[in-house]
Amino acid sequence: MNARARCHADNESDKSRVMDVAKSVFDEQHDLELWYINEPIPVFEGFTAQRLVEQGRVNALLRYLRSLDAGFCG
Repeated sequence: MNARARCHADNESDKSRVMDVAKSVFDEQHDLELWYINEPIPVFEGFTAQRLVEQGRVNALLRYLRSLDAGFCG
């Protein structure tokens, strides 16, 4: 597997982790795919979840989502 393919595979794995946690934060009607790609997250300077994953900021995004799930405001 070349470096580009490995990076894509890592991003897909990270995306899956983020989406799993996001399911517990958002209601069933929320389109998670649209949220992941399009919705700016104010505490991350308006970056989307997708952009954060691309930047390698997955752990920070997961901590943020878990804090929302625990009832803290974003």
